[in-house]
Amino acid sequence: MGSIAAIIDWRQAPRSEELAAMTSRAARRGNGAFLRRSFESAQIAEASDDRTRADPPPFGILDHLAIVGDLRLWNREGLRARAGGRKATEGMTDRRLLLEAYRRTGIGFLDDVDGDYAFLIWDDKERRVVAVRDRFGTKPLFFEETPIGIRFASEPKQLAATSVRAMQPNARSVAEYLDDHYTETRYSFFDGIHRVRPAMALVADPHEREEVRYWNPEPDRSMPVQPVDVAVEFRERLTDAVRRRVATSESTVSHLS
Repeated sequence: MGSIAAIIDWRQAPRSEELAAMTSRAARRGNGAFLRRSFESAQIAEASDDRTRADPPPFGILDHLAIVGDLRLWNREGLRARAGGRKATEGMTDRRLLLEAYRRTGIGFLDDVDGDYAFLIWDDKERRVVAVRDRFGTKPLFFEETPIGIRFASEPKQLAATSVRAMQPNARSVAEYLDDHYTETRYSFFDGIHRVRPAMALVADPHEREEVRYWNPEPDRSMPVQPVDVAVEFRERLTDAVRRRVATSESTVSHLS
């Protein structure tokens, strides 16, 4: 799992030592180093991974936009269309592709994002943060609101490193978990620390904060009703899902128990 951390303070410049405290508590991968970027109202960081050393740097910057994330995209065609077309986006990293799509089409670009991801876009011109979690919540992303802003991290312990409140358990979450009815995706096990919910984007600026649901599948009522047709449809959809999931230059391993 990759790690990200971000401090957004609307009224003052974020302190670099607080971001360092957050990154020091993150789960480590590769060489354990973090790439950091500072703005007037934001400081953001992303874990570096040795396995990406041969690729372009994972940290994404485009004009007044920056992105950090733990992500792997499955469907790039829709994003390429939003970002200027296949020819214009040839060779773009996933992070650059997301930034270009956001720059051209705004929050609507999320309609074409699919994969495993938790990422954060900082728009320095608008002083806006867009924090996004994948459709099924595969990648974690937590946040804590403060009197002057909002902070994000991949793990609650990163937020605890700079929180002004003592970490206390969230009684509701603990009780639901012990009762095997832990279905609320908004709250964490700690008071004051929340999750960005699956298939949601948290959009915040100095004036307002909004949760945007970007994926909410409707039942497909055109599906066949005959058993043999259902089997064919299921096979086609499963094949397509697997094809998109393993579309990678890396080796693929299958394990059957």
